[in-house]
Amino acid sequence: MNWSRELVDGLDLAFNESTACGLTFDSDSAEARLLLEVLALAEAAPLGPDPRRVAVFTGVSAVEVILRQEVDDDSGPGLSV
Repeated sequence: MNWSRELVDGLDLAFNESTACGLTFDSDSAEARLLLEVLALAEAAPLGPDPRRVAVFTGVSAVEVILRQEVDDDSGPGLSV
């Protein structure tokens, strides 16, 4: 899959500004859904009473998840998908 640098940077920011609450993968439809609880949204899309959002990835053949304790250093996010 060819993702633009702008898309990757936007997803990185979105994931860093949210808490991952769940992940489902449907191999029949090749779809992964990542449930997020967002901490903030852009001014154009203010946060309503329900902070949950779903990031849907289609055309997925496999999912690899790395979990580690989040720390305040430069090692990146605690959840990497």
